[in-house]
Amino acid sequence: MHATKHSLKHPVSEYIVNQKNFNIESFITNYILPLGFVFFSTGILYFSSFSAYHTQTYLFLIIPTLILLLFFQRNIFMLMLHSKAFLILLLFFCFVLASLLWNTTDINDIKYVKKLLNILLFIFSIILIEQSSKKRLQQLFIITAFILSIGALYAFYTAYIVESRDYSYRIIGIGNLSNPIWSTHIYGPISVFLIYYFFSIKHNLKQNIILILLFIILISFIILTNSRASFVALGTSLIFLLLIHKSKKILYLLAIITIILLTTLIFQPDIIIKRGFSLRPEIWSSSLEQIKNNLFFGHGLGTKISIYIKEQGLRFNNIHNQHLGIIYNFGVIGFILWISLLVSMFNIYRKNKLSFLSQVGAAMLIYGIISGITESTNIFTRPKEQWFLFWLPIAILFTVEYRRLKNNQKLQANNL
Repeated sequence: MHATKHSLKHPVSEYIVNQKNFNIESFITNYILPLGFVFFSTGILYFSSFSAYHTQTYLFLIIPTLILLLFFQRNIFMLMLHSKAFLILLLFFCFVLASLLWNTTDINDIKYVKKLLNILLFIFSIILIEQSSKKRLQQLFIITAFILSIGALYAFYTAYIVESRDYSYRIIGIGNLSNPIWSTHIYGPISVFLIYYFFSIKHNLKQNIILILLFIILISFIILTNSRASFVALGTSLIFLLLIHKSKKILYLLAIITIILLTTLIFQPDIIIKRGFSLRPEIWSSSLEQIKNNLFFGHGLGTKISIYIKEQGLRFNNIHNQHLGIIYNFGVIGFILWISLLVSMFNIYRKNKLSFLSQVGAAMLIYGIISGITESTNIFTRPKEQWFLFWLPIAILFTVEYRRLKNNQKLQANNL
């Protein structure tokens, strides 16, 4: 009799515990992480400072992801270890951490370890959001596009109406966005998503009108930043779109872009054609001389960059080329690992060409790669605009990879 009571009590108590765990897991996955993603993707516009922006991203996205991985979803990490692309990422991260052994001695290495961990957790946060609902990530991107469009309209109002600036003025996003180029690093990838969402998924007339209006606002903002690298990056992403889609709606997109560009050229031609190369060739040439000193292993993660242009009497702490920056910090070996990671990402796309997330992730990564040719240096940072160029599209492609691995696992289980 005693044994019978015990056997009945144990399943009930176990069910209560499991039910409680499920509720906590469900609450974090369905509410906290989506809110965290919105804070990450738009918070830079309205939080009081970068510090506040980082804090909210950590509290609502990074830390909840860590909790899920440690206590509820350990199998996700174990399954991802079957991905060659993920193993390349881990290998690249290990080499980056190893470079702390030969970087500048006055650098606080622990903060860089935390930055890499945050990036890894960010990737898993996107996987967790996507696996909870196939449409959840798409919905969050639409919310992001809507909030960014409101920020763009407010920036237009402030610059051209309140401050009465000329249209040659390089527009800057609101909030903590203090630079036109930084602004395009956020608005550009979201615009790419919006374009692919418009062409890849069927919508009713009302939805199409809303998407077109959002796109007009975002693309106008990018053009008014006068960031030519962003024009090229966006154009390259559109060429990629033309290669994978054949739709009459592409004509609408081309018409919108043509009208905006022609209007800009007619009223403010200097905004596109006047500016030079902003000393980029001189900066790159000088950085190559420093790269030669540590060609194979680089100067190490976090090493400060100091480039002096003698002819101009100017000193720069930014190479203004993401890919040269990787060679500077991690040498040829690190650059090979970086290229291997990018190739593995496009290999994920190649294996999943029909997947919307695969298409949009590849297109956003193309945007990031092209933009990175003339801007930025370090991708291993706290949450900021570089994450939109690289880690966000990489995370999106890893969601596709995770779903493929999960489906394969199910097939193997069924075969057994």
